[in-house]
Amino acid sequence: FFFQAEDGIRDPLWSRGLGDVYKRQKQGDYAGPWATYEGQEIEGDDKCVLSEEQKAILKKAEESRQKKLEELKEEENKPVIVKAKSVFHGTLSKEFQGGSFLTPPSGIKPNKNQCYIPKKWVHTWVGHSKAVQCIRVFPKYGHLLLSGSFDSQIKLWDVNTNRKCILTYLGHTEAVRDLCFSNDGKTFLSASYDKNVVLWLSLIHI
Repeated sequence: FFFQAEDGIRDPLWSRGLGDVYKRQKQGDYAGPWATYEGQEIEGDDKCVLSEEQKAILKKAEESRQKKLEELKEEENKPVIVKAKSVFHGTLSKEFQGGSFLTPPSGIKPNKNQCYIPKKWVHTWVGHSKAVQCIRVFPKYGHLLLSGSFDSQIKLWDVNTNRKCILTYLGHTEAVRDLCFSNDGKTFLSASYDKNVVLWLSLIHI
């Protein structure tokens, strides 16, 4: 390795025989190993002078490079929109009484969404392939659970009966950032890192 002297010239003790590898054009301004000494002028073939034709070529190449960079930046910022759909994981979208799965069981009454300290493990819902980013409980009754994951999928889970996945919503290309139910739970919004916000019908699936 090399040692640089305080004055910018090689230290003869440490870089003896290695040449003047460290130089400064000005005091405190390191210009690299190929720089000239302060006050030294470049003469003859060592002096590089571009012709007007070469300058025009370089200018055109730089303009083309900048144009491509701008096009790539615009392409990156352009949101990708995919056709949204959902997959139903049951046999019937309606219960035997004729109501939909959004209808809360008769034994459940509306609550005031009070929070309690967890006391014991009850159940684990498994279905996402990556980390879960957010969860939302069905308004008032809490008999359904909505989850958004980094696998870009949204899943609707049953909480009170079989505790299985009811619907999977597919409409994002990146991780789901947040979810929000409407007051009646019939619709919900999903926001993703793909820069899109999608409005879903909780009941209808395609």
